[in-house]
Amino acid sequence: MPGRSGTPGEKDVVAAIVTHDPGVRDAASIFALCEARLERNSIPTYLQFVEEIPKTASEKPLERVLRLELSPTALNVVVRSEDR
Repeated sequence: MPGRSGTPGEKDVVAAIVTHDPGVRDAASIFALCEARLERNSIPTYLQFVEEIPKTASEKPLERVLRLELSPTALNVVVRSEDR
């Protein structure tokens, strides 16, 4: 996804998340875990909660399908706070 900073060529990381219980979305805990374990440039800016990850016949993720469904204002998308 194009970066929120608006810098040409910069992109924000999006993590597609499938939960066992669709009603439970603990985005704060997921962001905290990412911040504790990932390098700064690998921490997702967006969490996209989905029912399943669409895959090809060979079980590779169909990222283009997830990209088409991604909207920063969608109810299934949580944006990381910029003040972290």
